[in-house]
Amino acid sequence: MAKSDLQIKRENARDGLVNVATGLGTNKSKLEHAMWELESLTSGWQQLDAAYQSNWIARQIVDIPAQDMTREWRSIKSEGAEEIKLLEDELNICGNVQEALSWARLYGGSGMLMLTGQDLSKPLNVNRIKKGDLSRVIVFDRWDLSAMTLNTTNILARNYLQPEFYTITQGSQQIHWSHIVRFQGANLPRRQMLQTHGWGDSELRKCMADVKEMVSAKTGIAELMQEANIDIIKKEGLSDDLASDQDEEIIKRYELFSLMKSCVQMGLLDETETFERKELSLSGVAQILEVFMTWISGAADIPLTRLFGTSAKGMNATGDGDMKNFYNSIRGMQTTRLAPSMNYLDQVLVRSALGHYPESYAYVWNPLEQTNDIEAAQAELLRAQKDQTYLDASIITKSQIQRNLQSSNDYQFDDDEIEQLESLEDANMFDEPILPEIDLTVEETESTEETESTDAHFKNGFVSVRPDQMTAHNIASHLKSIGIEDYIDPDDMHVTVMYSRNDDINTNADPKRNYIATMTGDVAIMGEHPYRALVFQLDSDDLMQRHGELFMYGAIHSYDEYQPHLSLKYNVTDEDLQLLRDNPLRLGKLILSNETFEPVVG
Repeated sequence: MAKSDLQIKRENARDGLVNVATGLGTNKSKLEHAMWELESLTSGWQQLDAAYQSNWIARQIVDIPAQDMTREWRSIKSEGAEEIKLLEDELNICGNVQEALSWARLYGGSGMLMLTGQDLSKPLNVNRIKKGDLSRVIVFDRWDLSAMTLNTTNILARNYLQPEFYTITQGSQQIHWSHIVRFQGANLPRRQMLQTHGWGDSELRKCMADVKEMVSAKTGIAELMQEANIDIIKKEGLSDDLASDQDEEIIKRYELFSLMKSCVQMGLLDETETFERKELSLSGVAQILEVFMTWISGAADIPLTRLFGTSAKGMNATGDGDMKNFYNSIRGMQTTRLAPSMNYLDQVLVRSALGHYPESYAYVWNPLEQTNDIEAAQAELLRAQKDQTYLDASIITKSQIQRNLQSSNDYQFDDDEIEQLESLEDANMFDEPILPEIDLTVEETESTEETESTDAHFKNGFVSVRPDQMTAHNIASHLKSIGIEDYIDPDDMHVTVMYSRNDDINTNADPKRNYIATMTGDVAIMGEHPYRALVFQLDSDDLMQRHGELFMYGAIHSYDEYQPHLSLKYNVTDEDLQLLRDNPLRLGKLILSNETFEPVVG
């Protein structure tokens, strides 16, 4: 059979839901004719300027992530950290980086020019940077940096798909790309980056339509509110009066009526006149605005509570989860977008501060979440316990702890004393420790006494742990400040781990063991008189695990279900409960320790 005789029928294969009867998924569906169109990436910066200048929502979308990425800045973990920090402050590096990030989010990119005394038209040689060379940094947005030639051939170069040289707008000085620290905007495909000379996309541009709709909706609602109440007066023969040039008298007549009505809440009308008020219903308007706010929040990837400054809605809602996710997103941007620019800047900054670049140079971004005094004290306690544990195990040295405390600005030590201590530690690094002589007779006696003391813990079914003194006193101060009296003494505040009337727990108390607990936000009244108590309910895997361990040692909990809680007050009233609910205390995580076994009372 000849090839021309073949009848080949080709059909397009489609994958998806199709309903011929309704037209869903076919060309009859209106949605099938909708399509996306590419917007220009090289024009329209005037609209971005105008929106940023005149609209606060647009400004928030641009500035909030930039501010949060630099708000707590970083801690340098290296020799000469103090000198580097001083140079950062002198050149206002944090403020300049924040400005560069704002312009990168607004326009799609920005650059920071480093002035080191080297010829700007030639490649920057970082190995020639000496102490004090970096004298200034200047931030430009992408539209201030004009590209002269674009590297589209050397794929191995750092500036692939980026300019070889720049000129400043209205300037003629050629600047080699190596003198500029680039800050990128939103990601773009490489074929589109050719249009932008290697820059990214504006974070605001993708939200512009939503911002316009939000502002238009708010403006429209404001206009409606001007017409929410309309007074209507019907007068017989009004058309004839208007036709007889009595306009001014009629206007004065009803202006007087309006003034009288507003002053004394009374209006005087002729028997031929009738008055009625038309009210425009604005129900549902608030919900419409909330939908727009939620939509913009999603488009900007910023929580409602941060973007609009509103409080979280819903029962027991605090917004902490939203902010935690947002801070995780900010940390991700610090790591993936900001870190490459900072690493390039540090090649010059660190050499200018120290005269060389340490091999061990490193830094960490400081935590974004603000902690209260209680949480900060608890975190410090955990760090101190960790350092002590590592020190006891000879994993770290005393001088390393001092260096760490000094770099974090917690304490200041004499550098000469630290260096002297380091030399002593290095000299004794491989020496065997000298153990003191032990009197075995005394040791056996003490061991016997300890065993007897331990045995005394048996037959004790009430097991509790306690918060640290600072936390307990802060809780007591809060209770007193909101009007709750006769609360439990801070020294006696505790969390019950086991309440066993069986009185036969065959294990020892572990006073050095720490238990981590988180406040659930729930306040309740638990127990019966005389031990009816006002409590904070807690969530703690550590306490639940210990509770289960005590079951293994013969304990039998006297209540049906174990709910970890911190007791605050006995003989509690409903008024106390309401006071604490109206004035909550947010402690975050609690560190509980000092486990004790006591006899069950009652």
